[in-house]
Amino acid sequence: MTKFAKSRITRLLDHMLEPLKDKEVFLCVHKQVEPIVLSFETEYSVEHWGNIDGRNDWQDCDTAVLLGLPYLPHSWAKNTVLATVSVLQNNDELGIARAKRRKYQNSNLVMRQATASIIQAINRIRCRKVIDKHGNCQECDVYLIYPDNLSGLGFLARIVAEMPGIRVEPWDFTLDGKKKSVRKAKYTEPVISLVEGQPIGQTSIKDICSKLGYSRITRKDLQADLRNSKHPLTRELASRGITYHSEGKGSATRGAGVAESVPWVHAGPFWYLMKQIADGAWTSYPMPSVMAAGSVFCVL
Repeated sequence: MTKFAKSRITRLLDHMLEPLKDKEVFLCVHKQVEPIVLSFETEYSVEHWGNIDGRNDWQDCDTAVLLGLPYLPHSWAKNTVLATVSVLQNNDELGIARAKRRKYQNSNLVMRQATASIIQAINRIRCRKVIDKHGNCQECDVYLIYPDNLSGLGFLARIVAEMPGIRVEPWDFTLDGKKKSVRKAKYTEPVISLVEGQPIGQTSIKDICSKLGYSRITRKDLQADLRNSKHPLTRELASRGITYHSEGKGSATRGAGVAESVPWVHAGPFWYLMKQIADGAWTSYPMPSVMAAGSVFCVL
């Protein structure tokens, strides 16, 4: 999903913006894709897998669009299985049979966990919001893209089994293809989302704009805003422990992003680490502590 994120997101937004213009839409994507979605102009409420379970932020939304499947790594499944079953130390026939069964259990467990996450996402919108004494809920729509294979059919079958009353209808949409033109949004929210998700290390402002698909002119505007310590973006980043530094003048100005783990903001090690990194940087450090009814539209 991440590799083709830009083209897929533009195709999805281009296809959905007009049909859903009067809808309250909750869009769930992978964490790495979220900043890219935010870089386009929409009225959607966007969040990523792993940060939605049990939340009621979208209980008034009537539409959910789920892009990407929330698979956990197979190592999670292996650890879960090994924690609950015995392991034979020899290689006899029974041990081999059990090993083969565990391999199947691992794949099945990953699929079931992904299905549970999808159902969690569906239930974040108003399909669980009771509207009368009989327990009825308002209708809502869910747009889901899943693979055209047995695994995809398995996802759908489990969703239907867990949520009786759902109507499954075809969705005329092709995810892969030529990139579409979609209006870009202001860079404040996507930049914050992208920077917060960066690992420890250096990321240049040029790379940040490249990942978000912003032009050179937008990059200059972003740098100008970041140089202003009173700008809302700069202040918001500072409140999250992120500051901007630059070096050079005019066309020689350089900016980079660095995420360093620093134990104390004002302690000596902070200044020592600052000397170890290039000027023109982001410095990120931890702040000290002081559907019962409705439709599911699917693409095969």
